[in-house]
Amino acid sequence: MKNNGDITEQEFKKKDLELTGKQITLEEKLGKVKLDTVSSTIGALSELAKSSQATFELGKALALAQSIIDTYGAGNKVLNSKLPYPTNVIAMAGVIATGLNNVSKIRSQKFEQGGLVGGQRHSQGGTMIEAERGEFVMSRNAVDSIGINNLEQMNQGSGGGITLNISAPLVDETVIDTIIPAIEKAQRMNLA
Repeated sequence: MKNNGDITEQEFKKKDLELTGKQITLEEKLGKVKLDTVSSTIGALSELAKSSQATFELGKALALAQSIIDTYGAGNKVLNSKLPYPTNVIAMAGVIATGLNNVSKIRSQKFEQGGLVGGQRHSQGGTMIEAERGEFVMSRNAVDSIGINNLEQMNQGSGGGITLNISAPLVDETVIDTIIPAIEKAQRMNLA
């Protein structure tokens, strides 16, 4: 029988255990929210970083960090799941192996969107790049002449068209036989 609303030591221990359990649950949820926030932020930064070689490398590093965080977060979740031991450990190993496979795929990614190449000048040993059939590399002088912004627009497929000024008599055979057919051909090929 209770006196004056006091609780017994056993009831106190039970309540203390319940509160400790709730505190642990809240801390786990807070940790997951923090991990998810970091992961999604890194993922967003990774997407933003695809416009040039330097930002591609930054994006790759961010994607690696995100993948590693996600891998070990998922492994921890499986380990702390309701799966019995040693099933939870085996499942965790599988999750981590899959995640590390994704890390390996990210590490092997290459800069494939085009863009300005950074690094050293030819006189300093140059910069090694990898290209494939159908790609086109321009000299630094050509890049300077055309402009990086124009080249990036062209690379994205939004060159904005070409303005052509012809200084010739209107009925000249060169205009009729050569220039007009070349313009019509460029239009058929969606180049103008």
